Amino acid sequence: MKNCSLVLLATALFLGGCANSLPIQKTVETNVERELKSYNLDIMTSEGSSVVNSPRLQVSVQGAKTFTVKSFEHQVAYDVFTPYQGLRELYEIPVGIATLPVAVTVNMVDFLLLGLLPNSFTDTLLDVSFAGLNPFLNIESESRFKKEVLSEEKKLLDEKEEFVKKPLAGGTLTIAAGTAKTTHTLDANGKAEIPLLPIGSALTEGAEHLLLEAESEGTKATLQLEIGRQLEARIKQAAAITGKYGSALSSAASSDTNAVPDIKAMATDIAALSRMGFDKESKGLEKMLLQTLKDNDQGELRKEIVNALL
Repeated sequence: MKNCSLVLLATALFLGGCANSLPIQKTVETNVERELKSYNLDIMTSEGSSVVNSPRLQVSVQGAKTFTVKSFEHQVAYDVFTPYQGLRELYEIPVGIATLPVAVTVNMVDFLLLGLLPNSFTDTLLDVSFAGLNPFLNIESESRFKKEVLSEEKKLLDEKEEFVKKPLAGGTLTIAAGTAKTTHTLDANGKAEIPLLPIGSALTEGAEHLLLEAESEGTKATLQLEIGRQLEARIKQAAAITGKYGSALSSAASSDTNAVPDIKAMATDIAALSRMGFDKESKGLEKMLLQTLKDNDQGELRKEIVNALL
C-alpha cells in the first residue's frame, strides 16, 4: 500500500505542474489595407465626336479604379511560457540545488558592490535555482517556449481615397454593326486600330451604328458611334470590290481553265480602294492578286496600278 502511494505521488510530481511564464511579448505592426471602391472603363476614339468618318478607327481604353486606403496599427500581446514536463525535474532539481548557493553568493556580492552587476545576470540565477527546486515548475527555456494571444487591438490611423487610372493593356475590345462583329486585342498602351471594312456586309443590310464594348474584371463599358454617310458609301463600295475578288479567286483555284485575267480592271479596283482610304486593304489585294498571276502579267499589273493612281 505504501509503495502504491509513492508511485502515485511520483506520478503526480512528473505529470502535474504549471507552465513557467516568461515576460509578456508585445508586437506593434502598421498595416495598410486597400479596398476597391469603384472600377470604370472609358472608351475613347480618335474621331473626337460620335460620328465616324475614317475607314480605320483609332480606339483607346482606360481603366479607372478608386480605392479606399486604410492604415492600421495592430497591437498583439502574447503570453509566453515554458510548458511543464514532469520528467525534466529529474535533472532540474539537482540543477536547482547546485545553482542556489551560487545565486545567493552572486546576489550578496552584487549587494556589496552596490548593484554594479547586471540585474539580468543576478535575477536569472535566482530564477533558475528556485524553478529547479520547485517540482511543479520547469526552468525557463526559450528554445521550447510557446505563445498564446492574450489581447489584440486594431487601431485606425488614417483613411483616404486613392485614384488609379491606366490603359487597359491586353484587354479585349469588340466592335459590332448589326450582325457583323469583330474582336480586337488592345496593345500595351490600351490602344487598337480597327479596320471598318470587315463590317461592310452589315452596312449593306441596313446597320447604321457601331457599338464598341470593352470588358475587364467584370466591368463593361460601351460606346455607340454613328457612321458618316460618305464613309458608309465608301465601305459598301470597298466591300463590293474585295468580295468580288474573293469569289473570283476561289473559282479560279478550283478551275482548270486558263482564263485571261483582266489586268486593267484589277488595277482600277486596287487604285479605287486606295483613293477611298483603304490603303492597307488595297496593298493586301494587290499582293494576293500578284500571287495568282504569271510573271509577265505581274509586271503589267504593277504598271497599270501606277497609271491608275496618277
